Order: sequence, then C-alpha cells, then structure tokens
Amino acid sequence: MAQFLRPDGDITTTGVGGGTFASIDEEVASDSDFVWTDDNTAAVYEVSLSNVTDPGTDSGHILRYRVSKADGGVPNNNSGSVVTLNVELYQGATQIQLIENTLALGLWADRSLAFTPAFISSITDYTDLRLRFTCTNSGGSPANRRGMAISWTELEVPDPPAPSTRRIMIINK
Repeated sequence: MAQFLRPDGDITTTGVGGGTFASIDEEVASDSDFVWTDDNTAAVYEVSLSNVTDPGTDSGHILRYRVSKADGGVPNNNSGSVVTLNVELYQGATQIQLIENTLALGLWADRSLAFTPAFISSITDYTDLRLRFTCTNSGGSPANRRGMAISWTELEVPDPPAPSTRRIMIINK
C-alpha cells in the first residue's frame, strides 16, 4: 500500500498566469484544468502538500507530475522556444532535492522520479513538504516565447509500519 501527498495550498505564485493548487490535485491525472505561467517569464509556483504519516523508511518515494509547454496559457505542440523547468522538493524552507527538466516538446508529458534514500533521509516532518516548480524565461523572438503548464502532481510514499501486535503475558506466582 501507499500514501499520496497532493497539493493542498498555494505558497508562491510569481509569474503564474492562471490556475491554483486545486487545478493539479486530482487523484487521477487530468489535463482539463492546470496551472500555467506567463510566456517568457521567470516564474515560481510552489504548493504545500497534504499530510501523511512518516513511513519509517527512506525508500519507495516517487514523484509524478504532468507538464507541457504553453503559449499564452494554452498547452501547445512542439513549436516555440525551449522552456527549462526545475522541480524541487522542500521541507519548509529546506531543499530536499532538485530535479531539472528541459521541456523540448510541448504536449503533455508524464514525468516520474524515484528519490534515492540519501535525499529522503533528510526529511524529518512529512507534514511540512512542498513542491516548487521554477520556469525560466524562454527567450527568442516574441512569436516563439513560451511558458509552462502543470496539470497534475503527487508524491507517493510507503505506508507506515503496522503497529506491533506482540503480547506480553504476566504470570503471577
């Protein structure tokens, strides 16, 4: 079994043209609503994640998300300048891991990352995790400038260990 952390609040929305955490918090990925950044804008979008119980292990942590290049807030095909997207996992203000992606293609793409135990071992509070998406400005001619769009994200972590069922028997003499 597993626990899933999904967006439950907006923290930073610098350069975001539309959408909120509710646009990317579905249990099943949906591209019908999404968060998008303004074209050719260095944008930062950070969300808080729902709370789960510490799984008691540093393995089995998987981040999933769907991204696209966007043109004027509309996911687009392979046209226009390349947009670089950095995805970061934070606990409060402390960065746990940075994932860098270059969005060369424009249509919705599934991304997935299994975190290594070395990074996950620094998590001490599963109730204070955040995801930060940072989009660089695309540059190029005005007709080729692009932004990014995010339609869904989740962080999967294992279930916590089951409580012990050991019984102690006391014998009176």
